[in-house]
Amino acid sequence: GNATLETINTITLPAGVTLASNRGFVHEDGSVSTGAVIKTSYNTNKELITIGGNNVRVTGIVVQGGDPGRHLAHWDRCHAGTGPKLGTNYFYKLPVTKGIHCVYDNLEVDNCEFSGFSYAAIYLTGQEKSASKGHKIHHNYIHHNQIKALGYGVVLYQAYAEINHNLFNYNRHSIAGSGWANSGYLAHDNVEFGASVSDYFDMHGGKDRKDGTDIAAEYVEIYNNTFLGNNNPYNLRGVPTSHRTFDYNIVINSRAFYGTYLYLRSYGAGPEMPAGTLRVGSNIWNIKEGNTTPITGIH
Repeated sequence: GNATLETINTITLPAGVTLASNRGFVHEDGSVSTGAVIKTSYNTNKELITIGGNNVRVTGIVVQGGDPGRHLAHWDRCHAGTGPKLGTNYFYKLPVTKGIHCVYDNLEVDNCEFSGFSYAAIYLTGQEKSASKGHKIHHNYIHHNQIKALGYGVVLYQAYAEINHNLFNYNRHSIAGSGWANSGYLAHDNVEFGASVSDYFDMHGGKDRKDGTDIAAEYVEIYNNTFLGNNNPYNLRGVPTSHRTFDYNIVINSRAFYGTYLYLRSYGAGPEMPAGTLRVGSNIWNIKEGNTTPITGIH
């Protein structure tokens, strides 16, 4: 493509294709390969990689966008300044950039590094209101995708995914979802290092979508993760049609540090989640004080 002429093209991967490099390979001289690097310094609403069919794999690649910043002042000028607020239209004068965009099934992304995308490093959605499914996002380092109000590591719009064994840092939400009823994710064995301007894992509710419901996806299961920052490990923004669970995680602060946040919906500060839709099981809280004893429940 030509940045001056704004004719930036994306890489399209057809069905069944594997895009691979050797990130992490140790050579005979002891040097470690960074893997192939796909990058852009031009901010465009086009994604860098487009998934063009089912059963695509991206492995061992470094994918770099051009916008790793938080843009806090820009958000304030649009929404929170003491002077005239410039509003949403001005906010989106900054392009919202994506690393990978997938509307098909069974995308696998592993052993990659993603950074510098203002909207999402990996964006999963469906087609004609039908969800995509079978996505596996694992063993990646996903960081510096963090513009305020956007900034996600992995986004599920209408999609189902398993997200595991990743390292997250400097994302506004490392995992986020739109909360449509045909969506859900399993998040397990990830490490959240904690440098973020918001909650780490998230699923939006009906009030975000303004669709007249309180639905926040079909399910979210969060287990065996480590949260090393002071922000909330997850955000309740509605009610799942099936369940949400938080089990066997390690959290830096005490359970009391988060107050009622982990079982009251964040919009409107309540009420408590309906019985059967939320389970906070056995987790290790307050590791910064040396606690290693699991505590069961929300209280």
